Amino acid sequence: MAVERTLVPAWVSRTWSGGSPPLMWIREANSQSFKIGQFVYQVDGYATVVATDGVVILGMALADATNVTSGHIMIPVIVACDDVIYGGNIYHATKASAVVTQVSVGTKYGLYVGDNKVHVDIADTTNDAVVIVDRHWEDKGDDTIIYPRVEFSVIPAAQQFGAAGD
Repeated sequence: MAVERTLVPAWVSRTWSGGSPPLMWIREANSQSFKIGQFVYQVDGYATVVATDGVVILGMALADATNVTSGHIMIPVIVACDDVIYGGNIYHATKASAVVTQVSVGTKYGLYVGDNKVHVDIADTTNDAVVIVDRHWEDKGDDTIIYPRVEFSVIPAAQQFGAAGD
């Protein structure tokens, strides 16, 4: 019987350089409900949740939104850049298809956002936002795990301070 991983919030896994990931503080936009581990982008200087594909990504929120008036709360964000590697589950709307193999490493995918969590959507190869850089060490070698964990990076074209911000 296949192991099924619980869909958990994404996390900052490591950096390619071995150093600390870049951190910035940004004011929270009005009426936000994002949670730790969700991606945000900057709109008029305020952190706003990435709720769908096709939006540039500033980085990953390290604090829950407070759902208050714009600008009153500063939110710490790990900035999406070429050096930062995130961890999280893969997702597919058909649970039996929510598996990943070694050939998925290096493949670009879109994002799935549900229940205030962000996942790599392996069914979405149209709205490229992230690339799988490795399988999570506990899930390597088992291609039958449902919703396995992977390590991924935000591609430059989706980084708000990367190519997307040019």
